[in-house]
Amino acid sequence: MNDLTPNLEIQVELEKLAQYLTLDDTTWQALVDAGAANLRELREHIEQEMYNQHRKGFQHLASWTRWLSIKQLAKLAYAIGAKMAARLVGEMDPYFAAKVARRLTPDFLGEVAAQADPRKIREVIRRLPAELISQVALKQIQEKQFLLLGRFADALSAPSIREVVNTVKDDGALLTIAFYMENTTQLSNVIRMIDNSRLASIVRSGTENADLWPKAIWVIDHVEGELKSRLGNIMAEQDERTLDSLVDVAHRQQLWGPVLRALSVINPRYHRKIVNLPSLRNSAVLTDLVNAAVSKNLLEETLPLVNAMQRDYREVVAHTALRQGEEVAEAVVQAAHQSGQWDLILDLAQFLGDDERNMLARLPISHNPSVIEALMRNAAKLGKTDLLLDFARRFHREGLQTVVEISLRDGGDLLQAFLDAARDTRDGWQAIATAVSVVDAPDMLRDIGRIYQRQNPQDQQAFREAANETGLWSRLEQALPA
Repeated sequence: MNDLTPNLEIQVELEKLAQYLTLDDTTWQALVDAGAANLRELREHIEQEMYNQHRKGFQHLASWTRWLSIKQLAKLAYAIGAKMAARLVGEMDPYFAAKVARRLTPDFLGEVAAQADPRKIREVIRRLPAELISQVALKQIQEKQFLLLGRFADALSAPSIREVVNTVKDDGALLTIAFYMENTTQLSNVIRMIDNSRLASIVRSGTENADLWPKAIWVIDHVEGELKSRLGNIMAEQDERTLDSLVDVAHRQQLWGPVLRALSVINPRYHRKIVNLPSLRNSAVLTDLVNAAVSKNLLEETLPLVNAMQRDYREVVAHTALRQGEEVAEAVVQAAHQSGQWDLILDLAQFLGDDERNMLARLPISHNPSVIEALMRNAAKLGKTDLLLDFARRFHREGLQTVVEISLRDGGDLLQAFLDAARDTRDGWQAIATAVSVVDAPDMLRDIGRIYQRQNPQDQQAFREAANETGLWSRLEQALPA
């Protein structure tokens, strides 16, 4: 069975099913659409049905094994063959079965493990000596039985794990075994037992082989928090060529979710190196990355990475995100608002053209009062009121009213900040006058009048001329305090 899907979880489940089913490629391809969870359920059902067949007979036979010596049972195992021995061992007391297993050769024991009920054999494996386990592992690695080794690595004791890691010199093999492990808690426990030097070597084995890259990414994504950071840092230490190959793999095999999760927990000192890779200039790559961040709900974790990008990269990101449409744009603004990353949004906004800014101004979230207030206050704090004024003139009437109401709070500090910015902003006075022109309430007009009277004569004249053009001045003049 060839690889039928870039989804690693589905591919693994298909490989496990292939142990029990012989199907044509068309049928395998149809199974891809079932999804990993359904495939796992199907596989477990098949295993249950298969190992339940003739179970009573094997249980009856196992009850007689207590009358035989360990030596006699070992001879019996060889006589009946690995398949029958596997069924028999699965029905024996695990402690007693482990004693028999110690009398078997590593080659034969590997054959028995391959035929045994995974639910039953794990209890036997836990009781086997570490040296025997490592010998079996070496033999199975030679035969490339990585799926089998991964499934049973979940059952290994700490001494057995250390023995296997020390005995097996093939880092790529260890990485592949880790990839096939089913119990992610045990996977994390295994990683913790490996020293930094060997762990770095194992991760590098994935970076040096395009076929192993996806497995390395999967392992990093499935370990616990501090280990994800530890492994991610090792990944980030690789050279530019290697990291560009990672980007290519993530793009082709739809692995941006795991990659973004890893990048969100690595040491920030690696951010600039990663996000300015040449491969990230590719528009198709960035499109996939942005869409993955949205669909995987990773925007809040992804946005800080943009801050580390060079200016020309940030410009590409800004245009790429907006090209995905209003749904993606809304998600980006929402993530920035929730995580307080308005500095980034204001930075990216400077690269946008008229059509893109108009689209942002139309977004429902752009008319949320809490969003408008956060945008206004951050624009004032960061000295980017010119951007805010440009956006404000694109709002509909209700949005403009909200802008004015917020600008008049706290004695009109925000409105004063925008008036100060208008002096150096093209069409700044016109933008403020347009926004304020939606005001009809007498009390708000009086507040605006008081702030107007605090300005110097030159600014008063500039504002008055703009207010005349919008029809505001006649109303504002009547509201000016005597």
